[in-house]
Amino acid sequence: MSQHTAQPGALFSECVSEIEAAYRSLGHQLGWRFLSVRGAVLNGPVKVALITLNPAGRFIPPDHPWQSCESGVSYLVER
Repeated sequence: MSQHTAQPGALFSECVSEIEAAYRSLGHQLGWRFLSVRGAVLNGPVKVALITLNPAGRFIPPDHPWQSCESGVSYLVER
């Protein structure tokens, strides 16, 4: 990952772009999610990260965004 700018959201946007490019180049089709919380979390001092692998199973509902869960913590606000 390259050096991100100090602009709010720059790191989030850069990460999402890199994930999308790798997703396409590898031919994946199930989907992905970068953050299970709001994207703005990357603007603050983050001390804990939960990294999961395919926690949603085989189906991603259309109302679940791929980049982040802006309505709160996905484990609490999504089915």
